[in-house]
Amino acid sequence: MNKDGLSPARSEVLVRTATAAELPQVVRIEQTCFDDPWPAADFQLLLEDPCCSLLVAVTEAEEYVGFSASRLQTPVMALLNLAVLPAWRRSGYGSRLLEAVCSEASRSHCRWLTLEVRRSNHAAVNLYQQAGFAQVNVIRNYYPDGEAALQMVLALSGYRKGVQP
Repeated sequence: MNKDGLSPARSEVLVRTATAAELPQVVRIEQTCFDDPWPAADFQLLLEDPCCSLLVAVTEAEEYVGFSASRLQTPVMALLNLAVLPAWRRSGYGSRLLEAVCSEASRSHCRWLTLEVRRSNHAAVNLYQQAGFAQVNVIRNYYPDGEAALQMVLALSGYRKGVQP
Protein backbone atom coordinates (compact mmCIF):
# COMPACT_ATOMS: atom_id res chain seq x y z
CA MET A 1 0.00 0.00 0.00
CA ASN A 2 1.16 3.52 -0.66
CA LYS A 3 1.11 6.33 1.91
CA ASP A 4 -2.56 7.01 1.12
CA GLY A 5 -3.53 3.40 1.85
CA LEU A 6 -4.18 2.63 -1.81
CA SER A 7 -2.74 -0.21 -3.83
CA PRO A 8 0.31 0.97 -5.73
CA ALA A 9 -0.14 1.84 -9.36
CA ARG A 10 1.46 -0.85 -11.47
CA SER A 11 4.13 0.47 -13.77
CA GLU A 12 7.10 -0.69 -15.75
CA VAL A 13 9.91 -1.90 -13.57
CA LEU A 14 13.61 -1.57 -14.24
CA VAL A 15 15.95 -4.23 -12.91
CA ARG A 16 19.46 -2.91 -12.45
CA THR A 17 22.62 -3.51 -10.46
CA ALA A 18 22.33 -2.03 -6.97
CA THR A 19 24.66 0.70 -5.78
CA ALA A 20 25.91 1.40 -2.27
CA ALA A 21 23.48 4.34 -2.08
CA GLU A 22 20.58 1.91 -2.62
CA LEU A 23 21.51 -0.42 0.24
CA PRO A 24 19.07 1.21 2.70
CA GLN A 25 16.22 0.43 0.28
CA VAL A 26 17.40 -3.18 -0.09
CA VAL A 27 17.64 -3.57 3.69
CA ARG A 28 14.15 -2.07 4.10
CA ILE A 29 12.73 -4.60 1.64
CA GLU A 30 14.58 -7.44 3.38
CA GLN A 31 13.26 -6.42 6.80
CA THR A 32 9.72 -6.06 5.47
CA CYS A 33 9.69 -9.40 3.68
CA PHE A 34 11.39 -11.76 6.13
CA ASP A 35 10.96 -12.72 9.77
CA ASP A 36 14.67 -13.54 9.97
CA PRO A 37 16.23 -10.79 7.79
CA TRP A 38 19.87 -10.68 6.80
CA PRO A 39 21.93 -8.05 8.62
CA ALA A 40 22.61 -4.86 6.66
CA ALA A 41 26.35 -5.64 6.72
CA ASP A 42 25.72 -8.78 4.62
CA PHE A 43 24.44 -6.65 1.76
CA GLN A 44 27.53 -4.43 1.92
CA LEU A 45 29.67 -7.57 1.65
CA LEU A 46 27.69 -8.67 -1.41
CA LEU A 47 28.41 -5.36 -3.11
CA GLU A 48 32.12 -5.69 -2.37
CA ASP A 49 32.40 -9.31 -3.57
CA PRO A 50 33.19 -9.51 -7.31
CA CYS A 51 31.55 -12.96 -7.44
CA CYS A 52 28.23 -11.61 -6.16
CA SER A 53 25.43 -9.69 -7.80
CA LEU A 54 22.84 -7.52 -6.09
CA LEU A 55 19.99 -6.37 -8.32
CA VAL A 56 17.14 -4.00 -7.51
CA ALA A 57 13.71 -3.72 -9.10
CA VAL A 58 12.63 -0.09 -9.33
CA THR A 59 9.48 1.40 -10.85
CA GLU A 60 9.41 4.37 -13.20
CA ALA A 61 8.46 6.47 -10.15
CA GLU A 62 11.69 5.32 -8.42
CA GLU A 63 9.86 3.08 -5.95
CA TYR A 64 11.99 0.14 -4.85
CA VAL A 65 9.83 -2.97 -5.04
CA GLY A 66 12.30 -5.86 -4.80
CA PHE A 67 15.81 -7.18 -5.04
CA SER A 68 17.81 -10.33 -5.73
CA ALA A 69 21.20 -11.47 -4.52
CA SER A 70 23.28 -14.16 -6.21
CA ARG A 71 26.77 -15.64 -6.13
CA LEU A 72 28.68 -16.88 -9.16
CA GLN A 73 30.61 -20.12 -8.75
CA THR A 74 31.00 -21.13 -12.40
CA PRO A 75 29.49 -23.37 -13.69
CA VAL A 76 26.83 -22.67 -11.03
CA MET A 77 25.11 -19.48 -9.95
CA ALA A 78 23.40 -19.60 -6.56
CA LEU A 79 20.36 -17.42 -6.01
CA LEU A 80 20.88 -16.38 -2.39
CA ASN A 81 17.86 -14.17 -1.89
CA LEU A 82 14.92 -12.76 -3.82
CA ALA A 83 12.29 -10.51 -2.29
CA VAL A 84 9.38 -8.39 -3.51
CA LEU A 85 7.44 -6.10 -1.19
CA PRO A 86 4.02 -7.58 -0.31
CA ALA A 87 2.01 -4.81 -2.04
CA TRP A 88 3.85 -5.48 -5.31
CA ARG A 89 3.66 -9.30 -5.36
CA ARG A 90 1.81 -11.25 -8.04
CA SER A 91 2.51 -8.49 -10.54
CA GLY A 92 5.47 -10.02 -12.35
CA TYR A 93 8.25 -8.26 -10.45
CA GLY A 94 9.61 -11.48 -8.94
CA SER A 95 9.63 -13.04 -12.39
CA ARG A 96 11.49 -10.04 -13.81
CA LEU A 97 14.15 -10.31 -11.09
CA LEU A 98 14.47 -14.05 -11.65
CA GLU A 99 14.74 -13.51 -15.41
CA ALA A 100 17.56 -10.99 -14.83
CA VAL A 101 19.42 -13.48 -12.61
CA CYS A 102 19.03 -16.19 -15.26
CA SER A 103 20.36 -13.82 -17.92
CA GLU A 104 23.38 -12.95 -15.75
CA ALA A 105 24.06 -16.63 -15.15
CA SER A 106 23.87 -17.37 -18.87
CA ARG A 107 26.19 -14.48 -19.73
CA SER A 108 28.62 -15.89 -17.16
CA HIS A 109 28.48 -19.29 -18.90
CA CYS A 110 26.81 -21.01 -15.97
CA ARG A 111 25.10 -24.32 -16.59
CA TRP A 112 22.88 -24.30 -13.49
CA LEU A 113 21.10 -21.87 -11.23
CA THR A 114 20.49 -23.20 -7.71
CA LEU A 115 18.52 -21.96 -4.72
CA GLU A 116 17.06 -22.93 -1.38
CA VAL A 117 13.55 -21.89 -0.44
CA ARG A 118 11.40 -22.42 2.64
CA ARG A 119 9.23 -25.47 2.21
CA SER A 120 6.23 -23.40 3.44
CA ASN A 121 6.77 -20.53 0.96
CA HIS A 122 4.30 -21.83 -1.59
CA ALA A 123 4.23 -18.61 -3.64
CA ALA A 124 8.01 -18.67 -4.11
CA VAL A 125 8.08 -22.40 -4.81
CA ASN A 126 5.40 -21.86 -7.47
CA LEU A 127 7.37 -18.99 -9.03
CA TYR A 128 10.48 -21.17 -9.27
CA GLN A 129 8.59 -24.17 -10.63
CA GLN A 130 6.94 -22.00 -13.29
CA ALA A 131 10.41 -20.80 -14.29
CA GLY A 132 11.49 -24.41 -14.80
CA PHE A 133 13.27 -25.16 -11.51
CA ALA A 134 13.13 -28.74 -10.26
CA GLN A 135 13.32 -29.78 -6.63
CA VAL A 136 16.40 -31.94 -6.07
CA ASN A 137 16.66 -32.19 -2.29
CA VAL A 138 15.07 -31.33 1.05
CA ILE A 139 17.48 -29.86 3.60
CA ARG A 140 16.13 -30.43 7.09
CA ASN A 141 16.54 -27.72 9.76
CA TYR A 142 17.96 -25.28 7.20
CA TYR A 143 16.44 -22.13 8.69
CA PRO A 144 17.04 -20.78 12.22
CA ASP A 145 13.50 -21.74 13.24
CA GLY A 146 14.13 -25.34 12.17
CA GLU A 147 12.10 -25.27 8.97
CA ALA A 148 13.32 -27.34 6.04
CA ALA A 149 14.41 -25.86 2.74
CA LEU A 150 13.73 -27.20 -0.72
CA GLN A 151 16.85 -27.20 -2.83
CA MET A 152 15.94 -26.41 -6.43
CA VAL A 153 17.96 -26.34 -9.66
CA LEU A 154 17.40 -24.86 -13.10
CA ALA A 155 19.43 -26.13 -16.06
CA LEU A 156 20.52 -23.10 -18.09
CA SER A 157 21.81 -24.74 -21.26
CA GLY A 158 20.25 -22.80 -24.08
CA TYR A 159 18.56 -20.31 -21.77
CA ARG A 160 17.18 -17.29 -23.62
CA LYS A 161 15.11 -14.43 -22.25
CA GLY A 162 11.48 -15.39 -22.14
CA VAL A 163 12.14 -19.02 -23.10
CA GLN A 164 12.27 -21.69 -20.46
CA PRO A 165 15.05 -24.26 -20.85
